[in-house]
Amino acid sequence: MSFSDIDSHVHARDLENDDGNDQPVANKQQSITIIFPAFNEEANIRTAVEQGRRAMSKFFTDIEIIVINDGSSDATGTIVDQLAMECDDVVSIRHEVNRGYGAALRSGIERARKELIFFTDSDLQFDLEEIRHLEKWIRKYDIVA
Repeated sequence: MSFSDIDSHVHARDLENDDGNDQPVANKQQSITIIFPAFNEEANIRTAVEQGRRAMSKFFTDIEIIVINDGSSDATGTIVDQLAMECDDVVSIRHEVNRGYGAALRSGIERARKELIFFTDSDLQFDLEEIRHLEKWIRKYDIVA
């Protein structure tokens, strides 16, 4: 699908009419891939993966977590490889040199195997529990940001 194929758009009035009902859906059917681009995130990456899994498991029963080590010079790659060996839901992708955020996202998106794709930074700057505010929109629109 290309952006030109998308015929659904979120309008400001949709958000203004938000009923505030941010409870998890009772029927968790859709699967999701979480993508974490990572560059020198040894201090955060394990926690980011754990938070991603915890936040998404409230809404989805089938979760895949892809971490792209984008040429890190610290222990990020080692930690991600270890997580992938320990956890069936974690996939490790390694860029030998830093190719940038866009290239890391592309690698993750190309590898994603689940119905939905969610990406976020791996430096813990966002509260992933806030997915609850977006979840109700994903069944209505092609892209939610």
